[in-house]
Order: sequence, then C-alpha cells, then structure tokens
Amino acid sequence: MPQVSGWAADPGSVHLTRIDVAMARDTVPVVRVQGALDIVSAPELGAALARAAADGEHRVVVDCAELSAVDADGLRVLVNMRRTLARRRRALVIRHVPDRVVARFVAAGLAGTIEDEPRAERTRRSGA
Repeated sequence: MPQVSGWAADPGSVHLTRIDVAMARDTVPVVRVQGALDIVSAPELGAALARAAADGEHRVVVDCAELSAVDADGLRVLVNMRRTLARRRRALVIRHVPDRVVARFVAAGLAGTIEDEPRAERTRRSGA
C-alpha cells in the first residue's frame, strides 16, 4: 500500500493533525497520528483505520508517538475499530502512547491494546 497522509485543520485555530497510513515490511498496516486526536481529526482517523483494516491481514497498528492530545471522539474511533477488528478475529495494536494521555486510553478500555509496556506498569501509572 502506498503511503497516504492527510491533515485535518480546525478553521478557527492553529490546530493541525496529521494521519499517515503505511504498510510495514511484514504487511502490517501502521497508522501514525501526529498532533491532537479530537472531534476535528477523528473522522479522518476513522477513514485511515478503515483503509488499513481493508489492506492488512491480522492486525492494524496505531503509532501514537507524536500524539499531543486525545478526546472522547478520538477514543471512540479507536474503540469502534477494536470492536470491528475483533469481530473479524483481528487485532488493533496501539503503540507509543505518551504518558500524558495513557490514562485516557486505559479509562476508555483500550489498555489491552497498548503494546509498549507491561500491563501492570500501565495500570499502576494510570491509577486504575
């Protein structure tokens, strides 16, 4: 799959989010999120995840290394994709979740999809 990228911009601010989709060497689609994942960028993430899910075989990876913030709309897209993939016996894997937002991912029920660190450490840090 060729790399696809796009920018979502909130016309009333300097809010920019970039979402890239690329195929890793092992045919695993990787969706990279840069900036805020919110009501403005959530629809674009949903479309990128749908493209990635259509192209991959077993799992879809979301790389959050450059994620600056996330709100309920962004989390909802990830939760819905996790459910969609689970029905197809596939997995959503979330990597490189910044410390400043990991508690939101855990609260949304996404702790089991985060691959960066042991679950016990993640739960301890989030206070759950």
